[in-house]
Formats: sequence, structure tokens, C-alpha cells
Amino acid sequence: MVTPYRPSMTDVTTQRNAENTTFESRRRPSRAPRRAARAPRPRIANSLAVVAGVGLLISIGLAFVGQSISSFTSAGGWFTFAGRLTGLSGTYLLIIMVLLVTRLPWLEETVGQVRLVHWHRTVGGWPIAIIALHVVFITLGYAEASHVGFLSQFWTFIKHYPDMLTATVAFALLVLAGVTSIPAVRRMMKYQTWWAVHLYLYLALVLSFTR
Repeated sequence: MVTPYRPSMTDVTTQRNAENTTFESRRRPSRAPRRAARAPRPRIANSLAVVAGVGLLISIGLAFVGQSISSFTSAGGWFTFAGRLTGLSGTYLLIIMVLLVTRLPWLEETVGQVRLVHWHRTVGGWPIAIIALHVVFITLGYAEASHVGFLSQFWTFIKHYPDMLTATVAFALLVLAGVTSIPAVRRMMKYQTWWAVHLYLYLALVLSFTR
């Protein structure tokens, strides 16, 4: 005589769990697949590059606004004009350089991270060099107008112009960030240290606009 099969409590529990799992999976909607990252759009990226170039031309043009012909013939006029020109263009390039690595989603989707990093490296040290020229030209212009030496005029800026102390600190931080970005120097630093120093670039940008 064959004994009929009687399911054990373990089998019953396993079957109920399987039925509950099937019911829950049917009741809950499946998660939507993640949206794939958009491919870069070269045409829009090139258009943005053109817009950035136009902005640079506008910043250069602003140096001529309010600059009279007589100011060029005055003492230190050409140096002062060159200081305004390099100051406006250098600041504009500095903003562009920072904007390229701010990880804006729409910008990365349009241009592509690889191209943004390439542009950032291409701009590279140009803003720092141009702003350094701005410091030299402005100091020379005021020194020639006041008939004093370069160092004497620079010390006058620090001592008697409240905003110039902040600007000097900003420039020092900018140079520090630029020096640590040189490949040979960067290879000798830990990434965490380099990144912490690189953040001073943002502080320098804030200080330059607070003066």
C-alpha cells in the first residue's frame, strides 16, 4: 500500500512565500530604466565656443569705453589703458576657465566632459598671466603719473587703497593655484592636497569681485 504524500510545514511555508513574492512583484511596478547619457552635440558645443569668443571681444571693447584720446597722452596713460584691457580680459577668461569645470549637467551633456577638460587645459594659465600683466601695467601707470618708483607705488596701493589688499591676496591665491597645476608640480603632490589648493581658485575669484 502506497502512503500518500503529505507536505511538511517547511514545504507549505516555502510555497506561501513564493506565492507572496509573485503577488508582490505583480502588484509593484518595475523600476524605470535609467536614462542613458546623451551624446555630446558638436554643433551646439561649437556655438557655445563662438559665444565665449564674442564675450571676450566685448570685454576687450569695454576697455575702450570712456577712454578719451587725451588720456593716452597723459603720464602713464598707455600703461593704465593696458591695465584696464588686461584686467577685463583676464577676469573674463578666469570665469570661463572655472565655468568649464563646474560640472553643470546641461553643459556636460551638450559639450561632453572630455572636451570641457580639454578646453579648460587650453585656457590654462592664460588668465593668470594676463591678470599678472594687469597688476604690472596698472602699477606702472599710476607710478608714472605720480612720478614715483614701481615698488613705491605698489606699497601705496597696499597701504592707502583698502580694496587693493584684498586684490593682492586674491592674486596670490590665484598664482598658488596656477603653480600647483603645472604637471611637474602636480605629480609631486597628493591628489587631496592638490584639490584642496585648487579650491583657492574659487576663493580668489570671490575676493576679486568683492573689492
